[in-house]
Amino acid sequence: MHRYTVVFKTGAPAREERTALVKEQLRKTADDLQALKALVTRERLQAELGGFGEPTAFGMVGLVATPRLAARLERASRVKAVIED
Repeated sequence: MHRYTVVFKTGAPAREERTALVKEQLRKTADDLQALKALVTRERLQAELGGFGEPTAFGMVGLVATPRLAARLERASRVKAVIED
C-alpha cells in the first residue's frame, strides 16, 4: 500500500463569505469522496484500499491504496489527479 493525495476537479468558487465558501467546498469534496467510495464498492476493489482521509476545503483527500487502485481512481470522472506522497 502507498500513500496518495486525490485532487478533485473543481469549478470556479462563487464569491461569498469565507465561512460559507469553506462549508460549500467541504460539502463538494465529501460528495466527490462518496462517489469514489461507491466506485470502489461497485468494482469490488475494497481489498486494494487501505482507506481514505477526511474531506478538505481544498478539494483533496488522502488515500492509502495499491498502485493499481490509485491508477483506477485517477481515471474517475471527478478526479483531476492522484499524486503519490
